Amino acid sequence: MQNSYTKYPSITNYLSAGTDYAINNKWSIGLDVKFNTTKNENKSINNINVSKINFTPLLAKNNSDVHNNNNAIFLSNILNSKFKIDTIGSEWTNVLEYSIFTYHNSQQYTNNYYIPSIANLNGDGNNDNDKKIFSFQSDLVLKSKHGFTFETGLKLSNSSSNNKSLYYKDSANQNRQIDYFQTNTYNYLESINAAYFQVSKTFFGFTIKPGLRFETTNISGNQIVPTDTNFSIKRKDVFPYVYLKHKLFKIYGQTLMANAIFRKSIKRPYYESLNPYPKFIDQYLYEAGNPSLKPQFTTNYEFNVTFNDMPVASVGVNYTKDIFSSVIYQDESTKIAFRTFDNLGKNKEMYCRLVGGIPPGGKYFFYIGGLYNYNEYRGFFQNQIFNYNRGSFTFFTFHEYKFTKSFTCNLQGFLRSKGLQNFYELNTFGGMVVSANKSMLKRKANLILSINDVLQTNRVVFQFDRNNQNINGKRINDTRKIGITFRYNFGLKPKEEKKNGFEAPSEAKE
Repeated sequence: MQNSYTKYPSITNYLSAGTDYAINNKWSIGLDVKFNTTKNENKSINNINVSKINFTPLLAKNNSDVHNNNNAIFLSNILNSKFKIDTIGSEWTNVLEYSIFTYHNSQQYTNNYYIPSIANLNGDGNNDNDKKIFSFQSDLVLKSKHGFTFETGLKLSNSSSNNKSLYYKDSANQNRQIDYFQTNTYNYLESINAAYFQVSKTFFGFTIKPGLRFETTNISGNQIVPTDTNFSIKRKDVFPYVYLKHKLFKIYGQTLMANAIFRKSIKRPYYESLNPYPKFIDQYLYEAGNPSLKPQFTTNYEFNVTFNDMPVASVGVNYTKDIFSSVIYQDESTKIAFRTFDNLGKNKEMYCRLVGGIPPGGKYFFYIGGLYNYNEYRGFFQNQIFNYNRGSFTFFTFHEYKFTKSFTCNLQGFLRSKGLQNFYELNTFGGMVVSANKSMLKRKANLILSINDVLQTNRVVFQFDRNNQNINGKRINDTRKIGITFRYNFGLKPKEEKKNGFEAPSEAKE
């Protein structure tokens, strides 16, 4: 039984700047620069009692004091261009981005043993990671006078990461020595390229948009220390999709749209989930990535109704195979538990969503809605069959009232019942946020007061009791916050947002 208390103080500095220049009536270019620095630390106190189940006397009593101190720097440079081909909406856009990310973490920990009374174990070390990301995206939209819209494009993305860690441990019985378990050198390369083509046309009130997306995945990892271990993911995939929409009728002056969707997609393991570097949590738990993790694939069928591009009703089903999720296993040699990722099998998820309310425009605006998910998992966990069915509810609402033209108050909240997260069953929890917004200085400035988690209900109780594994606990985050924001608009208009050609069209987004 473990009781852990952790503080996460942090300081973040953010700076961004951008400019756009119109060369002529057809060509325009832009440059955006983003710079972010973050300094975090967390101090964790873990008090641990070990006993047999339903047996009072303690077999062991100890604690772990862990202190992490990290610094991160992020720099991104984005160059974009747009060429307007004609006056009916045809255009060619390009985005070139180069980003640099560096991260350094130092860790010190002390394991204190009280029952039985033995020498304390101390450890410390440093972990450094640097990442470079390059991407290029080009999208071409051609509109014909006959009502056809042709869209095509490509995206090239390459990233490289280098991770180095050096750790030491010492105790009263041993001199300071290298901790070979946590010391690690790991290099990671990722190249993901994609191209797509889609066409849309309206026939008798129905707009149909079929498309095809081709993607190549080339991921390789090389662990040099402590052992020479290589892995790679190389594959080529084709993903078809079809969107069909039709106008229904008008409510409050806005047209309801009916949409039918079929699409296939891939979710790739990310860098942290593949990195085998073990990260110390306490003497009974560490976490590490899984280099043998495979991508997961999802086929989605959905029907929805949208109001002003907002989904008000939807039903659908997702078929997913090779699901990867966070899991806990036990190290056979040390008998210590470790948190990692693994492919567990396949899943069928059925869902429905319903939203209703009063649209904005008057003094009072609100919406309230609910979402129901039912999941059927079929796979293997802990070398045993893992068959699992579970339904969950989520309710949400938003209310806004305009007392005057310059003073507005709003309330938003959610409630989640029988939820799931990485197969942990979550008890009912929720949260509420209230805020007040006052505009001033001829509407150029806004003063905003917000209160988060007003009723202190955003507390999660979780449990897992399947396949010879029994885990239960409670997580309380300090989510009660009061914030004051002052925002001033100098009168410069933000640049037009670019549509991402690699996502579903706006009418099909959730």
